[in-house]
Amino acid sequence: MKTWLVTTDDDEYDMFQAAIIVADSKIKAEMIAWAGLTQHKWGESIAEVDQLNFDGFGKPDALQEWHAEEIKPNKEKIVWADFNAG
Repeated sequence: MKTWLVTTDDDEYDMFQAAIIVADSKIKAEMIAWAGLTQHKWGESIAEVDQLNFDGFGKPDALQEWHAEEIKPNKEKIVWADFNAG
């Protein structure tokens, strides 16, 4: 398994912006982000990966497009930081 930083360019309120996902491939990480985060109803818990519905992934009307980048632990660095502005 590999570790992926998955992000989206969609920048709106009440939407996920990024996630760290463990998956076998880049496309699987993007699919997991789409099925688990784009289809996620605000305020509900995210389902286990084996319970996610991937129907509609890659269609033109998919709400968010996700981009995965592999995280390689080859140096010391901050992988994730969450800053709650307000």
